[in-house]
Parts: sequence; structure tokens; C-alpha cells
Amino acid sequence: MIRKSATGVIVALAVIWGGGTWYTGTQIQPGVEKFIKDFNDAKKKGEHAYDMTLSYKNFDKGFFNSHFQMQITFDNGAPDLNIKPGQKVVFDVDVEHGPLPITMLMHGNVIPALAAAKVNLVNNELTQPLFIAAKNKSPVEATLRFAFGGSFSTTLDVAPAEYGKFSFGKGQFTFNGDGSSLSNLDIEGKVEDIVLQLSPMNKVTAKSFTIDSLARLEEKKFPVGESESKFNQINIINHGEDVAQIDAFVAKTRLDRVKDKDYINVNLTYELDKLTKGNQQLGSGEWSLIAESIDPSAVRQFIIQYNIAMQKQLAAHPELANDEVALQEVNAALFKEYLPLLQKSEPTIKQPVRWKNALGELNANLDISIADPAKSSSSTNKDIKSLNFDVKLPLNVVTETAKQLNLSEGMDAEKAQKRADKQISGMMTLGQMFQLITIDNNTASLQLRYTPGKVAFNGQEMSEEEFMSRAGRLFIKILTRLCSFRGEQNLLVLPL
Repeated sequence: MIRKSATGVIVALAVIWGGGTWYTGTQIQPGVEKFIKDFNDAKKKGEHAYDMTLSYKNFDKGFFNSHFQMQITFDNGAPDLNIKPGQKVVFDVDVEHGPLPITMLMHGNVIPALAAAKVNLVNNELTQPLFIAAKNKSPVEATLRFAFGGSFSTTLDVAPAEYGKFSFGKGQFTFNGDGSSLSNLDIEGKVEDIVLQLSPMNKVTAKSFTIDSLARLEEKKFPVGESESKFNQINIINHGEDVAQIDAFVAKTRLDRVKDKDYINVNLTYELDKLTKGNQQLGSGEWSLIAESIDPSAVRQFIIQYNIAMQKQLAAHPELANDEVALQEVNAALFKEYLPLLQKSEPTIKQPVRWKNALGELNANLDISIADPAKSSSSTNKDIKSLNFDVKLPLNVVTETAKQLNLSEGMDAEKAQKRADKQISGMMTLGQMFQLITIDNNTASLQLRYTPGKVAFNGQEMSEEEFMSRAGRLFIKILTRLCSFRGEQNLLVLPL
């Protein structure tokens, strides 16, 4: 009786699977065609950086699986990527129909799915260097799973490869998202054994690179989320010996929606964790670029108009592809032309920098409030509402940093301390002599406040014209003083 029941269940499952497989198989080609249409419609709107057309061919639909090729054609090439007009990137796509794709069952996944797919890069004229770098293996292979509710998951396997002076070991990335937008993604990944050969005797290595990202799109237009990319256990090597080590170099991105406004705040932060030179820990550093009140719709318009204009320039002047200087000039001109689109929300740009060691922290911050030129009443500067620049250098922290550098060069502790004291004392004397800094409570400070037509430098107020004149005179004084070192202490040699 049990055996008959089991047989009945198997037959029922076979019928359900067979029926479901036939149904889901009929959904594959329309889904591919819709994806291609959406991609090419976006191209017509100027949303792509390059003039690319997506298409498919050789669609072979079976009962349990389908096969086709997806190709991206660079219609006008991509000069900066050394891609010629008409060259293609082609993928082989093998699809297993749901509701229970065999590949998923083999991995123990019995959750019904619309389909599972294997995607492989095709070796052609454009992609051949990738296969050579991967020693004639497929450089990347992707396994995708599409759920009935619209969610999807992808595993991307990366083969070890050597691209000239850059090489890495095996890697794997996973992508999980839903059908509402490709921006709604969770990404995790790791690549091992990274090597960058700077010269025959110098290289930088990292034990691994990892990424962890969570992003979503609110109301179909507000990207929010955070990501962290990290190079772990970095070594800087010269003539086979470690010159310096860094525990980790981290890049963090965070996007938040501004409450009650159609804007977002963007925070890009780079961290250097535990820099060691010789046997000395020099400390850790952090640099951030923070942009507040960014209008994502304006950014989208900026990108679209910029891309359209650049494509027109390249089509009208193909010689730009081989003239880097001229191309940069065109880039700068187009950026300036469409910049007012980004200025309408009057964003604020902040750039804090920090370096800390065992005794404390050095820090600086640049804070710029951008003006909308159409609203600005200033007669001198219609792009900036205000600019603040602050530097704070606790003298004990600066001296400790100098001492650690001296120790890392092989000096004994007493000599390293004396030299550090002399170095920092000389720097502070020069800074005060040129009125670049003020020293209070054992901390050297520099402060600049700017609004159109008015400047306050280290507490002294002056007009914009007076500040520029003073800055010019200061530059001449500094240059004269530096040149005098040539005769006094031979600290700096300048060609005269």
C-alpha cells in the first residue's frame, strides 16, 4: 500500500512538473523579448553611456529546457574601452524550465521556481583576451534562479586570471533581488590572492577582496542602501621585502532619503586601517565625500543629456577617440554645460579627513554649500553660497607621527624623538611666520570662511579681492623662503 502511494505521489509530481514545465517554458521567450525591449527603449532615451543594442538569436525551445544566445552590440564602439564599432559581447544561455529545475534539485533546492539558467561568456574577437587571461577557461559563469514571485538569485563564479600586471585567484559573487528593479539587490562576494605588479621589483598584494551591499529603490526613483568593499591584508613589496602593510583598505557607500523631501544624501568613505611601516604602526586614516540634498531626478537628467551630447560629439568628431587631451576638453565643457541641473537642489558637499594614532587625531574638513545660479543674487560668484575650511593639528599627535616615521627608517628612539621635535617645531614656526596657522592650547589650526565678496581667514575679515591679493603675496614669500633653504640648510633644491 505504501509502495502504491509512493508511486502515486511520484506520478502526480511528474504530471504537475510536466504541466508546469510546459507552462513556464512558454514564458521564457516573451520574458526575454520584454527585457530586450526595455533595454533598447532605455538606449533611445540616452540612459546608456554607450550606444548599445541588445538582441537574441537561435532560440531553441524544448519541453524541459531552452537555449538561446544574448548579445550586446556596441553600435558606434566604445573608444575609451578600445571597442570597435559593431563588436559584440555574446552569452550562451541554457534555461531549465520550472517549477522544479533539475539543477536546483541537484543542489537540494526543492522550492518551485519559474526557471533556472546557466550563462556563459562566448569566446569571440572582443572577449578573447579574457579567455587568454583565464588560461582558456571561461572567465565567468553565472547560475540564475527566477522565482514565480519575481525575485531572482544569481551565483557568479570567477576563474583565476592574469591580466598583464594584474592577477587574482578564484572568486564567487551572489546576487539576490526582486523583480521590481535591478537596483533592489543584495550582493556578497569574494576574490582571493590579488596581485598588482607595479614594476619588476615592486608590487602590491592583498589576501582577498570582499564586497557586501544592500540596496533598494524607493518609489522607483530614490536609491537607498549601503555597501562595503574591502581589500584585506595588503602588503607593499619592494625587492622581495615588505615595505609597508595595511590591515584593510575599505570603501563604504551609504545613500539615505532626506526626510520629507525628494532628495537623497550620499556618503562615500575610504578607510585605511592600521598602516605599518617597518615595525612601527603609523595609525589609521579616513577620507569621506558627503553630498547632501542631491536630486536623483536631476542626476538622471544630467547623465542622459551628457551621454547624448557625448555620443553626438564622438559621431561628429571620430578623431576624438585617439586624442585624449581633446576628449578631456570636451568632457569638461559638457560637464560645465549641464552642471546647473545638479545645482538646482542647492546641495552641500563635505570632505572630512582624519588620521589618528595612539595619542589622538589630526583632522581637516572642507564644507561647500552650492548655489543655484538661477536664484543667486551674488555679483561675484553664482555657484557657491558659502565655503568653510578647517584644519586642526594637535602638536603631540603630529610629533608622534613624525617620530614613528623616523623610527620606521631605522633611527633609535632618542634620535627619532629629537628629530621629530625639530621637524615639527620648524614647520610650526614657518606656519606662524606666514600667518597660515594659529597655535592655541597646543593645537595648530587653520580656518577659512568664505561667502561671495567676503572672507575670514584665521579670524581676520577681508574682502574677496584683498584675500586674493594677500594669497598672491604669500605664495611669493613661501617660494622665496623655500629657495633660501637651498643656501641655508640644503633642505630643498629648486632648479633656478
